[in-house]
Amino acid sequence: MLAILLPYVDRARLHITTAFNVGTPRDFRVPDLGVHRTTDLGVWNATAAIAVEVLSPQDSAWEKLGFYAEHEVDEVVMVDPDERTVVWLARSGDTYVEVERSAVLDVDVGEIVGQIEWP
Repeated sequence: MLAILLPYVDRARLHITTAFNVGTPRDFRVPDLGVHRTTDLGVWNATAAIAVEVLSPQDSAWEKLGFYAEHEVDEVVMVDPDERTVVWLARSGDTYVEVERSAVLDVDVGEIVGQIEWP
């Protein structure tokens, strides 16, 4: 997913990282990938433009949505390799709604998803 997102992230003049901490030392979550507006990242990051979660069996990533909304993560991407699905969510107040276009990356989600080579 990193290689697929990288050109869009570069075009938007944003920055991508692998696993990182959203939150504080006592209360944090660790998405698999992150897109950030700044390179000034520390051990604990208050927020992210996009958090990407790659799901595994019995994964609790969906339960993180409330936490991500509280920390003002703009978009969350749920990638399920077993089901071969991608759900792209945008924050709407204190919740997320599924979208077909990433406002952060200014791209149709289908364009990104179409590049995934599923295992």
